[in-house]
Amino acid sequence: MASMQGKLGIAVIGLGRIGESHLDGLRQNGDKAYIAAVVDIDEARAKASAERYQTKYYLSIDEALNDPSVQAAVVCLPHHLHKPVSIRIMEAGRHVLVEKPWAISSAEGKEMLAKAQEKGVVLMAGQSFRFMWAMWEAKQRVMRGEIGAPFNLLYIFAAPFTRDTAPPWWQDEEKTGGMAFTMYGAHTIDYTLWIYEGRKPVRVYAEARSINPDFEGMDEITITMRFDDDSMATNILSVNTRPTKHECLIVGPKGRIDVILRGGHVPGQLVGVFSGDLLVNGELVESDSPRFHQFAAQMREFISAISERREPIVRYAEMLTQLSVIEAAKKSAAIHQPVVLS
Repeated sequence: MASMQGKLGIAVIGLGRIGESHLDGLRQNGDKAYIAAVVDIDEARAKASAERYQTKYYLSIDEALNDPSVQAAVVCLPHHLHKPVSIRIMEAGRHVLVEKPWAISSAEGKEMLAKAQEKGVVLMAGQSFRFMWAMWEAKQRVMRGEIGAPFNLLYIFAAPFTRDTAPPWWQDEEKTGGMAFTMYGAHTIDYTLWIYEGRKPVRVYAEARSINPDFEGMDEITITMRFDDDSMATNILSVNTRPTKHECLIVGPKGRIDVILRGGHVPGQLVGVFSGDLLVNGELVESDSPRFHQFAAQMREFISAISERREPIVRYAEMLTQLSVIEAAKKSAAIHQPVVLS
């Protein structure tokens, strides 16, 4: 291996579908960091990945944490493992980029944050949708006031999965933490809250149902949110829609912004990497195909937060709010009534 002097050594833990996207994102940041190790319980998979990226492989997290070249880690594991694995890594004094959702409950999220603050390490949630070019640019245009202060938003994330196309752990609701609530909602709710930055969600109403026998938990969900300034948002989450529809509409007093995304789950392509169109008041601003894709941009922010010793732009308070909205949506769907957030 070439000398990695002066660069941040990062291990990737979990080499499934999304792990490969993070590895490619790390590869694209070779000027600042390098792949210190890959970790997976499947030795054949770990060895193949190590050979592909010319790095070391380990079969356990503890082995990786005993390697002094591992200064940070990316956690790409089933949702129920996010908290225990992240805490183990932070206990060892390493920084963590953990795939969304940050945790599967507010209590878990608070425990993780407390550990990060105790150890003085960066804990960043993998909210990769923020870093897609079209989504990022939409946020910048909102901040510049191009459509005024948004008062309504519709986010549709409808992408089909079956037992044959999803990882096996998706079939277990205890492992997903709520199927589409966390699988899709952790993305859409995060982006909704980011667009409405500075405003507080005060009421959540959700309806949900289970249609797909391949999965435990709710796979068709509609969530509405009311904010403290009377702004509104709706998220539609579907694991059964064919073909995929992935769009966000942001409405303000001076116009609207549309983001139309393509790709993300195409055989032979990196999972979760989208191309997209950005339209302002119905006019196409730019059509983008991912080059320095969102996992690379997200990794850049993680590396920068570590080197600059600061909180990442995916802020801790935002993650705790996201988890509280997900919990409120689950409760609302169960009781068929709105839930007021404290």
